Amino acid sequence: MSSNVRRSLVPPLVVVLSSVVSAQTVLFSDGFENGLGNWIPSGLWNPEAATDTCGAVRAPFPEGTHAAYYGIDGVCNYDTPPTANSGALTLATPIAIPATTPTARLEFHQTLRVEQDTCWGPYDYSQIDVSTDGGATWTHVAANCVGDHTLAPVAWHQRAIDLTAYRGQSILLRFLFETMDEQLNDLFGWMIDDVEVLADPGIRGCAVFCPCNTMPPGWPHFGGLPLGCGHSFGSFSLLEGNGSPTLANDTLVLHVSALPPNAGSILLESLDGTSVTPFGDGFLCLTGALRRVAAHTASGGASTWPGPSDPPLSTALQSAVPAAGLTVSYQVYFRDVASFCTPATFNTTNSYRVVWMP
Repeated sequence: MSSNVRRSLVPPLVVVLSSVVSAQTVLFSDGFENGLGNWIPSGLWNPEAATDTCGAVRAPFPEGTHAAYYGIDGVCNYDTPPTANSGALTLATPIAIPATTPTARLEFHQTLRVEQDTCWGPYDYSQIDVSTDGGATWTHVAANCVGDHTLAPVAWHQRAIDLTAYRGQSILLRFLFETMDEQLNDLFGWMIDDVEVLADPGIRGCAVFCPCNTMPPGWPHFGGLPLGCGHSFGSFSLLEGNGSPTLANDTLVLHVSALPPNAGSILLESLDGTSVTPFGDGFLCLTGALRRVAAHTASGGASTWPGPSDPPLSTALQSAVPAAGLTVSYQVYFRDVASFCTPATFNTTNSYRVVWMP
């Protein structure tokens, strides 16, 4: 392990809202369809196609027909006896994170099968590092943990990492893998796809231990951005936003996904902030006087506000937004009638907080 990488657990990030809010912006995107041209690979990192020997084991890929793979192509493990091995997939060109974005995050898909990888143990680290000085030093921001070993070994899983602390800076990313020794390296390894860095107009919140002890896979290290509690269809609902929350040009759209199919759902808003109160199979994250914005029936487990017959989200706020902005928190309450861990027949998403400007 390089001495300039801090392997301690990452403390919670303090997020400060900016008065300048823009639509969700893709700052970087790579599905490896053109190989590893945006990256500097070392060790066993190599481009993999869905038609290659190891790629075919994990096909179909989340995006396109190519991915990046830490393993020996054609052999489908990372065993190099009698020595250990390591390697990094390092971004070649820094990404500028706007100072004015409320939040920023890294998202990617991965499939992983390694020796007892933990955040604290001595073997087979697979982790994400960030550099703000062109790669001279690196800071560890996330790692795969024991929880990933409960996942289906051939499945792809999406991961999300908060990069809000790097607003106003240009950063390099690297995916680092280290076996630490030469033993038990005959497993599949690490494959990643659909890498994106996103800037977002709002802040997801209400990360809590759920009443049913349902946790997104890899929590809190990967998947650490807040999601709703698990529901009876085996998913974790997600509320997120896109657009501009300004009265003069209201393009804000809120979208909820991973609901039970055809679930009835209600978007709630609060001007009084957030708290955490047990509520059905999840948590009510809003406090104070709550306003019901609109009720929808999910289609394919998803719904969007405003819908075709809904007014803009700013309609009820026209007289309430001062020059300095108004913080509004949203959450979706939805039906989940199937038997689950409590007698309740409803659940909630994460909260989503934005600052409305005139």
